[in-house]
Amino acid sequence: MLETSGDEELPALLPSQEDYLQRLSLIFPATAAGAPHGASPGAAALVFVALYVGSVDGVRPISIVAVTAMSDSIAARRSETDRLAYYEAATGAGGETAVRLLCEQAGIPRGTPWYKPNSREYLRTEPVKALLTTGALLTAAFPTTSPRPRYSLDSSFAALFAPELSGDSLTLAIKRWRANLTPTTLSPAADNQFALSHAYSAIVCGNPEALLGRKECKWLDVKSQPYKLGNYAAEEELCKDVASFANLQGGLLVIGFSTAAQQDGEIIETITPLSAAETNRDQYRKILRSRTKPYIRGLEIEWCSIDSETGVLGIYIPQQPDALKPFILSSKRDPTAVKCPIRDADGTHWLSADELARYLSLGWNTTH
Repeated sequence: MLETSGDEELPALLPSQEDYLQRLSLIFPATAAGAPHGASPGAAALVFVALYVGSVDGVRPISIVAVTAMSDSIAARRSETDRLAYYEAATGAGGETAVRLLCEQAGIPRGTPWYKPNSREYLRTEPVKALLTTGALLTAAFPTTSPRPRYSLDSSFAALFAPELSGDSLTLAIKRWRANLTPTTLSPAADNQFALSHAYSAIVCGNPEALLGRKECKWLDVKSQPYKLGNYAAEEELCKDVASFANLQGGLLVIGFSTAAQQDGEIIETITPLSAAETNRDQYRKILRSRTKPYIRGLEIEWCSIDSETGVLGIYIPQQPDALKPFILSSKRDPTAVKCPIRDADGTHWLSADELARYLSLGWNTTH
């Protein structure tokens, strides 16, 4: 029998799974395809199940089976007895079989499980990873092969789903959670564990400090000053920097950091906040759309507030299909000529005509 700490009162629930998805979309507003955040149906299912059984701060940890075995008919049963009985069945040795037997014994319809068993890997690699990245989800330090339940919600994150929160009170609660976010996976871990998804989540979730001490690399570039809009050369520099990521494997360009040169590259040293008045995201989008061909799909421009007047600006470039490459810039002096940038280590390289022809002959396989 699992130790369930049954003395804790189970949290109140929102009416439906759709309500959880809607609230997640408020907490993680960057909902473009490919953006590394927690606003997805899978994340909504995980959050609902965790709150359904009271899995918060390590109490009643759940496994992925507890999410895949849930059904609409079970979710509709909201008594404390029903919720705790589901927890015992779904996290015990029987898993899905135990849930089915529980329904038969209680004389209630089993209903169609929310996910098939082969969806477990998707849940682990997508919504679980996204929520772990932001610190919303906690995990016990069991070996990866252990079947023991390991996941629970952080209590400060779980509090955002209180049914009584709405309107301005909900907006304020979300703002406070994001402002004080300290995700464990964004702590100064080894560079080989810090990926593009972690860096972008840091900007989306208001935690730019997570980038300090990191090296600029093939997917990360920072600038201390904004691009001077209205200046052709500066606008071309913006398009070059963004297109160079799109021509490789995607990346993140963040404006509002300074670097220090070290023997092995440029290290992100300090935050140099921009004034909100200095940044015009709509203008950035218009410039990138008009000067970079074809337009980069899924591009996100995020403002990360430091205080009420300053912040940093992040431009997220998802990996693009090879069929769309290369992304090119037109020449001001000769409209019929094109220029093609590509990210090279922690810098940008303009391709020569021979290099461009070679990439095209390879079907734009930039791993060669």
